[in-house]
Amino acid sequence: MVEVYKDSHYFLLELDPNEKRIKVTGYKNDELARASQEYLKVEKAAIEGKTALDAVLVSVESVKALKQAYPNYFLDTHRFLAAVDLATREKVLKK
Repeated sequence: MVEVYKDSHYFLLELDPNEKRIKVTGYKNDELARASQEYLKVEKAAIEGKTALDAVLVSVESVKALKQAYPNYFLDTHRFLAAVDLATREKVLKK
């Protein structure tokens, strides 16, 4: 599942090893506080044993840079990049 903004700067990566799936949520430059809150919520649930998710909050200049910086989070990078491309293209077309 991919939820991104065209001009995202922060990305919350949530890896579900049981489902072999990753959820990527993008946040704009001015949304760091919101991104951090979401990250902490996922981490807290994992610590309490409520979820098996592995989460990381990263700052990169582009979605492409995510693949280069965190390749182990992406089980199938081709499908991931195609989904991100589609999501960002749809956001641009709606404007």
